[in-house]
Amino acid sequence: MPSVDPNATQTPLRAPDLRPWTHELARKSVHMAVSLAAIAVIWFLPTTIARILFLAAAAVAIAIDVLRLRVPAVKQAFEHYFAPLLRVHESRRITGATTLALGVAIAGLLFPRNFAIAGLLFAGLGDAAGAIVGRKFGRHRFRSGKTLEGSFAFFCVALIVGWAMPGIGFIPGLAAALLVTPIEAGRFSFDDNLILPTCGATATWIAVALLG
Repeated sequence: MPSVDPNATQTPLRAPDLRPWTHELARKSVHMAVSLAAIAVIWFLPTTIARILFLAAAAVAIAIDVLRLRVPAVKQAFEHYFAPLLRVHESRRITGATTLALGVAIAGLLFPRNFAIAGLLFAGLGDAAGAIVGRKFGRHRFRSGKTLEGSFAFFCVALIVGWAMPGIGFIPGLAAALLVTPIEAGRFSFDDNLILPTCGATATWIAVALLG
């Protein structure tokens, strides 16, 4: 009976020489860069201009994904350049970069500057810390597939963000981190990049309103 090559069905989207945590490091580096760029836009530009830019970026990201999923030539070109950063399911669905662009736009449209920035840092830095630590050091898994170690890393970053942000402080920051960490650890049918910026901004806003 002929032997079966275990790599025969392996998707070409993930480079074989990248271990899971290094793949996640490369991917999350892009997410961190996007989040920090969005924060710079919020901080330095007038609110109306920032919101227009966020909507435009989200529209462009959606347009690229629609073309990628419908036009084989665009799909081939996209995967040629970005394959190492993609997860397997993103060959058939919108990418995490697009859901992050949508999450950034929603947070930027709905919340004042400090709360929107906190939400973006939760999504950009907190989620990245959770994913990288979980892939590298995670041993205790939840049903969602995420790990206790990754969630603790997310919580620590979220707490530091809330504590350091002007207008939030330690106690509201602690409350916000406690509220958002279970959401980050949960399992959703869509990418959590879509909800973490909004949930982070909402949690800090509620925490400051009640405890600030």
